[in-house]
Amino acid sequence: MNKTTTFAVVLFIFCLCRSPDAPAPATPARIDPYWDDLACLLAGLPLRAASPLAPVTRDPAYGVHLEGMRSFWEAVEKRNQEQIVPWRVEHFARGAERGTTLYPLSGADFLNAYNFFPGSDRYILVALEKPGRLSNPIEIETSARNNGLAAVRSVIENVAERNYFMSATMSRYMNGEFAYSGTAPVILIFARRLGFQILDVAPIEIDNAGRIQPREHSADLGNTGIRFLIQRSEDPSPREIVYLNLRLSNESVSPTTASGRFLRSLKHARVLMKSAVYLLHMPSFDGVRDYVLDTADIIVQDDSGVPYRFFDPSEWDVRLFGSFSAPVRLQGTGYYPQPELARAFASEARPLNFQYGYGILRPGGQSNLLIAIRRSPHENE
Repeated sequence: MNKTTTFAVVLFIFCLCRSPDAPAPATPARIDPYWDDLACLLAGLPLRAASPLAPVTRDPAYGVHLEGMRSFWEAVEKRNQEQIVPWRVEHFARGAERGTTLYPLSGADFLNAYNFFPGSDRYILVALEKPGRLSNPIEIETSARNNGLAAVRSVIENVAERNYFMSATMSRYMNGEFAYSGTAPVILIFARRLGFQILDVAPIEIDNAGRIQPREHSADLGNTGIRFLIQRSEDPSPREIVYLNLRLSNESVSPTTASGRFLRSLKHARVLMKSAVYLLHMPSFDGVRDYVLDTADIIVQDDSGVPYRFFDPSEWDVRLFGSFSAPVRLQGTGYYPQPELARAFASEARPLNFQYGYGILRPGGQSNLLIAIRRSPHENE
Protein backbone atom coordinates (compact mmCIF):
# COMPACT_ATOMS: atom_id res chain seq x y z
CA MET A 1 0.00 0.00 0.00
CA ASN A 2 1.40 3.39 -0.99
CA LYS A 3 1.62 5.65 2.04
CA THR A 4 2.92 8.84 0.41
CA THR A 5 0.01 10.50 2.02
CA THR A 6 -1.77 13.33 0.41
CA PHE A 7 -4.49 11.54 2.38
CA ALA A 8 -6.49 10.36 -0.59
CA VAL A 9 -6.50 6.58 -0.33
CA VAL A 10 -6.02 5.58 3.28
CA LEU A 11 -9.21 4.53 5.07
CA PHE A 12 -9.76 3.57 8.67
CA ILE A 13 -10.23 -0.12 9.19
CA PHE A 14 -12.87 0.65 11.75
CA CYS A 15 -16.11 2.52 11.09
CA LEU A 16 -15.80 6.28 10.77
CA CYS A 17 -19.48 6.85 10.18
CA ARG A 18 -20.51 7.48 13.75
CA SER A 19 -22.21 10.39 15.39
CA PRO A 20 -19.92 12.98 17.01
CA ASP A 21 -21.01 12.11 20.55
CA ALA A 22 -20.71 8.32 20.16
CA PRO A 23 -18.43 6.28 22.44
CA ALA A 24 -14.77 5.97 21.59
CA PRO A 25 -14.02 3.48 18.79
CA ALA A 26 -13.07 -0.10 19.47
CA THR A 27 -9.59 -1.39 18.75
CA PRO A 28 -9.35 -2.36 15.06
CA ALA A 29 -9.20 -6.06 14.24
CA ARG A 30 -5.89 -5.45 12.49
CA ILE A 31 -3.44 -2.67 13.30
CA ASP A 32 -1.03 -1.49 10.62
CA PRO A 33 2.25 -0.79 12.47
CA TYR A 34 3.35 1.60 9.72
CA TRP A 35 1.77 4.64 11.35
CA ASP A 36 3.41 4.05 14.70
CA ASP A 37 6.72 3.43 12.92
CA LEU A 38 6.37 6.73 11.07
CA ALA A 39 5.43 8.58 14.25
CA CYS A 40 8.50 7.16 16.02
CA LEU A 41 10.71 8.17 13.10
CA LEU A 42 9.36 11.73 13.12
CA ALA A 43 9.54 11.98 16.91
CA GLY A 44 13.09 10.65 17.12
CA LEU A 45 12.08 7.55 19.08
CA PRO A 46 13.39 3.98 18.62
CA LEU A 47 11.73 1.91 15.91
CA ARG A 48 10.91 -1.77 16.27
CA ALA A 49 13.61 -4.00 14.81
CA ALA A 50 11.38 -5.33 12.03
CA SER A 51 10.23 -1.90 10.85
CA PRO A 52 10.70 -1.34 7.11
CA LEU A 53 11.58 2.26 7.99
CA ALA A 54 14.60 1.21 10.08
CA PRO A 55 17.13 1.79 7.24
CA VAL A 56 16.28 5.50 7.34
CA THR A 57 17.71 5.73 10.84
CA ARG A 58 21.13 4.68 9.52
CA ASP A 59 21.36 7.77 7.33
CA PRO A 60 23.88 10.13 9.05
CA ALA A 61 21.56 13.04 8.29
CA TYR A 62 18.85 11.41 10.40
CA GLY A 63 21.18 11.74 13.37
CA VAL A 64 20.68 15.51 13.14
CA HIS A 65 16.93 15.03 13.41
CA LEU A 66 17.35 12.54 16.23
CA GLU A 67 19.40 14.98 18.27
CA GLY A 68 17.04 17.83 17.44
CA MET A 69 14.03 15.88 18.66
CA ARG A 70 15.83 14.77 21.81
CA SER A 71 16.68 18.38 22.65
CA PHE A 72 13.18 19.52 21.70
CA TRP A 73 11.41 17.10 24.02
CA GLU A 74 13.86 17.69 26.84
CA ALA A 75 12.97 21.40 26.65
CA VAL A 76 9.24 20.63 26.43
CA GLU A 77 9.42 18.51 29.56
CA LYS A 78 11.34 21.20 31.44
CA ARG A 79 9.36 24.28 30.37
CA ASN A 80 5.96 22.74 29.72
CA GLN A 81 5.26 19.33 31.24
CA GLU A 82 7.03 19.88 34.56
CA GLN A 83 5.11 23.12 35.11
CA ILE A 84 1.67 22.66 33.55
CA VAL A 85 0.96 19.09 34.68
CA PRO A 86 1.52 19.66 38.44
CA TRP A 87 -0.42 22.93 38.19
CA ARG A 88 -3.36 21.13 36.57
CA VAL A 89 -3.34 18.42 39.22
CA GLU A 90 -3.47 21.07 41.97
CA HIS A 91 -5.88 23.58 40.44
CA PHE A 92 -7.89 21.80 37.78
CA ALA A 93 -8.74 18.22 38.69
CA ARG A 94 -11.63 18.11 36.22
CA GLY A 95 -9.18 18.04 33.35
CA ALA A 96 -8.64 14.35 34.07
CA GLU A 97 -12.30 13.49 33.44
CA ARG A 98 -13.41 11.69 30.30
CA GLY A 99 -15.21 13.57 27.55
CA THR A 100 -14.64 15.60 24.39
CA THR A 101 -12.13 18.42 24.15
CA LEU A 102 -12.74 21.11 21.52
CA TYR A 103 -9.83 23.37 20.63
CA PRO A 104 -10.77 26.17 18.20
CA LEU A 105 -7.85 27.87 16.41
CA SER A 106 -5.60 25.07 17.62
CA GLY A 107 -3.12 24.70 14.80
CA ALA A 108 -1.25 21.46 15.51
CA ASP A 109 -1.23 22.01 19.28
CA PHE A 110 -2.25 18.61 20.60
CA LEU A 111 0.33 19.10 23.35
CA ASN A 112 -1.68 21.67 25.32
CA ALA A 113 -4.97 19.92 24.59
CA TYR A 114 -3.62 16.82 26.29
CA ASN A 115 -1.82 18.62 29.11
CA PHE A 116 -4.99 20.40 30.24
CA PHE A 117 -7.44 17.59 29.41
CA PRO A 118 -5.56 14.28 29.68
CA GLY A 119 -8.72 12.29 30.36
CA SER A 120 -10.53 13.07 27.11
CA ASP A 121 -11.41 10.27 24.70
CA ARG A 122 -11.81 12.71 21.78
CA TYR A 123 -9.87 15.80 20.83
CA ILE A 124 -11.43 18.01 18.15
CA LEU A 125 -8.85 20.47 16.81
CA VAL A 126 -10.06 23.17 14.41
CA ALA A 127 -7.78 25.52 12.48
CA LEU A 128 -6.90 26.99 9.09
CA GLU A 129 -3.66 25.08 8.52
CA LYS A 130 -3.82 22.18 6.08
CA PRO A 131 -3.35 18.62 7.36
CA GLY A 132 -0.48 18.44 4.88
CA ARG A 133 1.73 15.56 3.83
CA LEU A 134 3.01 12.43 5.54
CA SER A 135 5.26 10.96 2.88
CA ASN A 136 6.59 7.44 3.17
CA PRO A 137 10.27 8.07 4.01
CA ILE A 138 11.56 5.14 1.97
CA GLU A 139 9.64 6.18 -1.16
CA ILE A 140 11.08 9.68 -1.53
CA GLU A 141 14.50 11.12 -2.29
CA THR A 142 16.87 11.41 0.66
CA SER A 143 17.14 15.18 0.18
CA ALA A 144 13.34 15.56 0.21
CA ARG A 145 13.11 13.50 3.38
CA ASN A 146 15.80 15.47 5.18
CA ASN A 147 14.36 18.82 4.09
CA GLY A 148 10.95 17.70 5.31
CA LEU A 149 12.30 16.68 8.69
CA ALA A 150 14.11 20.01 8.98
CA ALA A 151 10.84 21.81 8.22
CA VAL A 152 9.11 19.96 11.04
CA ARG A 153 11.86 20.93 13.47
CA SER A 154 11.50 24.57 12.44
CA VAL A 155 7.78 24.51 13.20
CA ILE A 156 8.03 22.99 16.66
CA GLU A 157 11.11 24.67 18.10
CA ASN A 158 9.13 27.65 19.44
CA VAL A 159 6.86 25.30 21.35
CA ALA A 160 9.81 24.11 23.38
CA GLU A 161 11.00 27.62 24.16
CA ARG A 162 7.72 29.49 24.53
CA ASN A 163 4.77 27.08 24.41
CA TYR A 164 3.74 29.02 21.32
CA PHE A 165 3.54 28.45 17.56
CA MET A 166 4.95 31.40 15.59
CA SER A 167 2.53 32.31 12.77
CA ALA A 168 5.24 33.25 10.28
CA THR A 169 7.08 29.98 10.84
CA MET A 170 3.89 27.95 10.51
CA SER A 171 2.99 29.72 7.27
CA ARG A 172 6.40 29.05 5.75
CA TYR A 173 6.91 25.45 6.77
CA MET A 174 3.44 24.04 7.37
CA ASN A 175 2.10 25.29 4.06
CA GLY A 176 5.28 24.72 2.06
CA GLU A 177 5.95 21.96 -0.44
CA PHE A 178 7.76 19.66 1.95
CA ALA A 179 7.59 15.90 2.31
CA TYR A 180 6.32 16.50 5.86
CA SER A 181 4.11 19.56 6.03
CA GLY A 182 0.93 20.81 7.63
CA THR A 183 -0.38 19.86 11.03
CA ALA A 184 -0.28 16.06 10.70
CA PRO A 185 3.47 15.49 11.33
CA VAL A 186 3.45 17.74 14.40
CA ILE A 187 0.37 16.06 15.87
CA LEU A 188 2.00 12.67 15.35
CA ILE A 189 5.16 13.81 17.12
CA PHE A 190 3.25 15.18 20.10
CA ALA A 191 1.05 12.09 20.41
CA ARG A 192 3.95 9.65 20.20
CA ARG A 193 6.15 11.63 22.59
CA LEU A 194 3.25 11.77 25.05
CA GLY A 195 3.22 7.98 25.12
CA PHE A 196 0.46 7.13 22.65
CA GLN A 197 0.75 4.32 20.16
CA ILE A 198 -0.56 5.39 16.75
CA LEU A 199 -3.05 2.79 15.59
CA ASP A 200 -4.22 4.47 12.39
CA VAL A 201 -4.36 7.72 10.45
CA ALA A 202 -6.99 8.58 7.84
CA PRO A 203 -8.30 11.51 5.80
CA ILE A 204 -11.86 12.54 6.65
CA GLU A 205 -14.65 14.86 5.63
CA ILE A 206 -17.92 15.98 7.18
CA ASP A 207 -21.01 14.87 5.27
CA ASN A 208 -24.17 16.93 4.92
CA ALA A 209 -25.67 15.31 8.01
CA GLY A 210 -22.74 16.52 10.12
CA ARG A 211 -21.11 13.11 10.46
CA ILE A 212 -17.43 12.31 10.03
CA GLN A 213 -16.84 10.03 7.05
CA PRO A 214 -13.82 8.65 5.21
CA ARG A 215 -12.72 11.23 2.68
CA GLU A 216 -13.82 10.25 -0.82
CA HIS A 217 -12.20 12.98 -2.89
CA SER A 218 -8.55 13.83 -3.39
CA ALA A 219 -9.45 17.47 -4.03
CA ASP A 220 -10.13 19.71 -1.05
CA LEU A 221 -13.86 20.35 -1.23
CA GLY A 222 -14.13 21.86 2.24
CA ASN A 223 -15.04 20.39 5.64
CA THR A 224 -12.06 18.06 5.44
CA GLY A 225 -9.38 16.97 7.85
CA ILE A 226 -7.50 14.03 9.27
CA ARG A 227 -8.19 11.60 12.06
CA PHE A 228 -5.75 9.80 14.35
CA LEU A 229 -6.60 6.68 16.32
CA ILE A 230 -4.32 6.54 19.38
CA GLN A 231 -3.99 4.52 22.57
CA ARG A 232 -1.82 4.48 25.67
CA SER A 233 -0.95 1.19 27.33
CA GLU A 234 -3.29 1.94 30.26
CA ASP A 235 -6.24 3.03 28.09
CA PRO A 236 -9.16 0.56 28.07
CA SER A 237 -10.02 1.60 24.50
CA PRO A 238 -8.56 3.81 21.76
CA ARG A 239 -8.92 7.57 21.72
CA GLU A 240 -9.04 9.82 18.70
CA ILE A 241 -7.76 13.16 17.53
CA VAL A 242 -9.88 14.80 14.84
CA TYR A 243 -8.20 17.69 13.09
CA LEU A 244 -10.52 19.82 10.94
CA ASN A 245 -9.19 22.25 8.36
CA LEU A 246 -11.95 24.80 8.87
CA ARG A 247 -12.28 28.57 8.88
CA LEU A 248 -14.33 29.48 11.93
CA SER A 249 -17.17 31.87 11.18
CA ASN A 250 -20.78 32.39 12.14
CA GLU A 251 -21.68 30.32 9.08
CA SER A 252 -19.33 27.44 9.90
CA VAL A 253 -20.98 26.94 13.32
CA SER A 254 -24.53 27.43 12.01
CA PRO A 255 -26.83 24.38 12.20
CA THR A 256 -27.70 25.03 8.55
CA THR A 257 -24.20 23.93 7.45
CA ALA A 258 -22.51 20.53 7.53
CA SER A 259 -19.69 21.77 9.75
CA GLY A 260 -22.16 23.46 12.07
CA ARG A 261 -24.22 20.30 12.42
CA PHE A 262 -21.10 18.42 13.44
CA LEU A 263 -19.84 21.06 15.86
CA ARG A 264 -23.24 21.57 17.47
CA SER A 265 -23.65 17.87 18.16
CA LEU A 266 -20.65 17.92 20.49
CA LYS A 267 -22.06 17.67 24.00
CA HIS A 268 -20.64 18.94 27.29
CA ALA A 269 -17.38 19.90 25.59
CA ARG A 270 -14.26 21.10 27.36
CA VAL A 271 -13.07 24.05 25.30
CA LEU A 272 -9.46 25.17 25.14
CA MET A 273 -8.54 28.54 23.62
CA LYS A 274 -5.06 29.94 23.42
CA SER A 275 -3.66 32.83 21.37
CA ALA A 276 -7.06 33.10 19.68
CA VAL A 277 -6.39 36.48 17.94
CA TYR A 278 -9.30 38.02 19.89
CA LEU A 279 -11.64 36.51 17.30
CA LEU A 280 -14.56 36.13 19.71
CA HIS A 281 -14.29 39.80 20.67
CA MET A 282 -15.19 40.85 17.13
CA PRO A 283 -18.89 41.61 16.47
CA SER A 284 -18.76 39.68 13.19
CA PHE A 285 -17.94 36.49 15.12
CA ASP A 286 -20.67 36.75 17.74
CA GLY A 287 -22.18 33.50 16.46
CA VAL A 288 -18.92 31.65 17.14
CA ARG A 289 -18.75 33.16 20.63
CA ASP A 290 -22.33 32.12 21.39
CA TYR A 291 -21.63 28.64 20.04
CA VAL A 292 -18.66 28.20 22.38
CA LEU A 293 -20.69 29.37 25.37
CA ASP A 294 -23.62 27.11 24.43
CA THR A 295 -21.46 24.04 23.83
CA ALA A 296 -18.94 24.15 26.66
CA ASP A 297 -19.23 22.87 30.20
CA ILE A 298 -15.62 23.93 30.84
CA ILE A 299 -13.57 26.66 29.15
CA VAL A 300 -9.83 27.16 29.61
CA GLN A 301 -8.45 30.24 27.84
CA ASP A 302 -6.36 33.38 27.96
CA ASP A 303 -7.81 36.87 27.50
CA SER A 304 -7.99 36.37 23.71
CA GLY A 305 -10.88 33.88 24.04
CA VAL A 306 -14.46 34.56 25.13
CA PRO A 307 -14.77 38.12 26.51
CA TYR A 308 -15.03 38.09 30.30
CA ARG A 309 -18.29 40.05 30.35
CA PHE A 310 -20.14 37.13 28.75
CA PHE A 311 -19.51 34.80 31.69
CA ASP A 312 -22.71 35.24 33.69
CA PRO A 313 -21.77 34.60 37.37
CA SER A 314 -25.05 32.75 37.88
CA GLU A 315 -24.05 30.25 35.17
CA TRP A 316 -20.26 30.13 35.37
CA ASP A 317 -17.72 29.68 38.14
CA VAL A 318 -14.73 31.67 36.87
CA ARG A 319 -11.21 31.30 38.27
CA LEU A 320 -8.33 33.57 37.27
CA PHE A 321 -4.61 32.87 37.26
CA GLY A 322 -1.63 35.05 36.40
CA SER A 323 -1.84 38.74 35.56
CA PHE A 324 -3.74 40.90 33.10
CA SER A 325 -4.03 44.64 32.61
CA ALA A 326 -4.54 45.08 28.86
CA PRO A 327 -4.70 42.97 25.69
CA VAL A 328 -1.77 42.47 23.36
CA ARG A 329 -1.79 44.64 20.25
CA LEU A 330 -1.73 42.37 17.21
CA GLN A 331 -1.23 43.55 13.67
CA GLY A 332 -4.37 43.26 11.59
CA THR A 333 -6.79 42.83 14.50
CA GLY A 334 -8.74 45.26 16.63
CA TYR A 335 -7.88 46.31 20.16
CA TYR A 336 -10.31 45.03 22.77
CA PRO A 337 -9.58 46.26 26.31
CA GLN A 338 -11.44 44.50 29.09
CA PRO A 339 -11.37 46.84 32.10
CA GLU A 340 -13.72 44.56 34.05
CA LEU A 341 -11.30 41.66 33.53
CA ALA A 342 -8.34 43.79 34.60
CA ARG A 343 -10.17 44.70 37.82
CA ALA A 344 -11.02 41.06 38.49
CA PHE A 345 -7.40 40.00 37.98
CA ALA A 346 -6.20 42.74 40.31
CA SER A 347 -8.47 41.55 43.11
CA GLU A 348 -8.78 37.78 42.83
CA ALA A 349 -6.18 36.18 40.54
CA ARG A 350 -3.92 33.41 41.78
CA PRO A 351 -0.31 32.94 40.64
CA LEU A 352 0.56 31.25 37.33
CA ASN A 353 4.03 29.76 36.98
CA PHE A 354 4.12 29.02 33.24
CA GLN A 355 3.69 30.92 29.98
CA TYR A 356 0.40 30.64 28.19
CA GLY A 357 -0.94 32.22 25.01
CA TYR A 358 0.09 35.79 24.30
CA GLY A 359 2.00 36.01 27.56
CA ILE A 360 5.20 35.54 25.56
CA LEU A 361 4.50 38.86 23.82
CA ARG A 362 4.17 40.77 27.09
CA PRO A 363 7.05 42.19 29.14
CA GLY A 364 8.45 39.52 31.41
CA GLY A 365 6.27 36.87 29.80
CA GLN A 366 3.28 37.83 31.94
CA SER A 367 0.55 35.32 31.11
CA ASN A 368 -3.04 34.95 32.16
CA LEU A 369 -5.37 31.98 32.34
CA LEU A 370 -9.12 31.84 32.91
CA ILE A 371 -10.99 28.67 33.82
CA ALA A 372 -14.78 28.83 33.56
CA ILE A 373 -16.83 25.87 34.81
CA ARG A 374 -20.56 25.72 34.18
CA ARG A 375 -22.42 25.61 37.48
CA SER A 376 -25.17 23.29 36.20
CA PRO A 377 -24.31 20.85 33.39
CA HIS A 378 -26.71 21.26 30.50
CA GLU A 379 -28.02 18.83 27.93
CA ASN A 380 -26.81 20.95 25.02
CA GLU A 381 -29.93 20.27 22.97
